[in-house]
Amino acid sequence: MPFKALLNGRLVISINLSDEEWDELKRQTRSGKIELILPCCNSPGYLRKSKYGTKHFVHKRGFKCDKWTHESFEHMRLKEMVYKVCIEEGWNADVEHVLPSGEIADVYAEKDNKKVVFEIQLSHQNLERFRERQEKYLKDGIRAFWLFKPTKSKSEEILSSSNEKLPIFAIQEGKDEKEFCVKINDVCMPIETFVKYVLRNKLQFRVKTLKKEKVPVKVFKTSTTCWKCGRRINVVFIDPQRDQELDLPLYKVWQIIAKLQKRGAPFFSDVGPIKYLYSKTMRIKYWMNTCKYCDAKIRDFFLNYEIALKALYDENLPHVIVELTLQEPIEYIDKRWIIK
Repeated sequence: MPFKALLNGRLVISINLSDEEWDELKRQTRSGKIELILPCCNSPGYLRKSKYGTKHFVHKRGFKCDKWTHESFEHMRLKEMVYKVCIEEGWNADVEHVLPSGEIADVYAEKDNKKVVFEIQLSHQNLERFRERQEKYLKDGIRAFWLFKPTKSKSEEILSSSNEKLPIFAIQEGKDEKEFCVKINDVCMPIETFVKYVLRNKLQFRVKTLKKEKVPVKVFKTSTTCWKCGRRINVVFIDPQRDQELDLPLYKVWQIIAKLQKRGAPFFSDVGPIKYLYSKTMRIKYWMNTCKYCDAKIRDFFLNYEIALKALYDENLPHVIVELTLQEPIEYIDKRWIIK
């Protein structure tokens, strides 16, 4: 629902009006003293407040607008909050601002030749569409920040793509339904604070080469059938993704597992003894699971691909994290948003 209307030809933004001005305007439009026209389609409208108390305009029944899509009350509340912070920070701000590219920005702000747009994206939008719209803003010389409500569909892909050229941040409700916060790394800050950091140029995307001396490795537990005695037993195996990502000395991880088991770590209490044994098939010695009933060797052959896949797709699969100290630190690129 739009925040802008023409009142007897004068453009007004609803959220700039006080409660008294709003009530007076409602009386005058009802009495016919003021003509209220929505500039998006030049059709008549009326005044309304959302459940959050956000003042906005609505198209009258029977009048359709091809330029305006339905907005949730949550969307309107977020636009109002962002807009008001921009005004408080001394920026020239506008809502539903039409840009040269034809895009309509939720909140537009400019100051000292700096142009910023805040887009609130609560509905589904794929990554390509984010990039396509962002490219239009960049061509207009505008830096756009996206406040995105994560969904089950591809949210991780979208948020992991956030960078200097495409700033995308997860937004979620706070303790109160009128409050919202923005997640940066593992910290969730009030949306007002986030907007202030953006406007004051305190938010920075850091790309830094770091060295990792310790690596957390997930050890999963699942059940299988012993090839020898036929009983169901529990076995453990190392995160297959981590195994592929890093060239780790996995025998050291198994040494840690064996030590934890001997010390009575609860996670390994229902698993057969982890032993360093010789495999006639492989013709080498290595760490492996054994059956707690018949002491049979449960070699890698029996921990087949299907069992390993459980670690990737079963969120409820039991696991524990062990930390491996590396002799030679691994260099990696750390990319994240930081507050300057």
